Amino acid sequence: MKKNMSLIYKKKLTVLIVDEDPYRCGAYMGIIQMAGGFPYMARNAEEAVNLHLNGDYYNLIIMDMNDMSLIDGVPLIKKLRDMKVTSMIVGVTSHEDENRAFMNAGVDHCLVKPLTFGKMDPIINQLKSL
Repeated sequence: MKKNMSLIYKKKLTVLIVDEDPYRCGAYMGIIQMAGGFPYMARNAEEAVNLHLNGDYYNLIIMDMNDMSLIDGVPLIKKLRDMKVTSMIVGVTSHEDENRAFMNAGVDHCLVKPLTFGKMDPIINQLKSL
């Protein structure tokens, strides 16, 4: 059994969670940790941009569509993509009809709240297989 576990977690999976809500961040961090990943937080768009300007890299970025005081998800995604950020980005929204705006902005996946382990597991497994 130990041998299989080491194969599953052979690659360090780093995940940036961009969301101002501390409760949601905590829930998302728990999901990432359950999957064997290493979560990091940015409380707003400015922090997320600054982390990347400082040279940080994350395999995955999870961000909320709305609820950010400085810049919402769509403009932030466009900014990150303009900065040549190549991380997989998952947009999280309360309304399924917002998926198109997220996808047009450059996300790789768009999920409707609530974000669960079951929704994230296929995405995380995809990243681990790269």
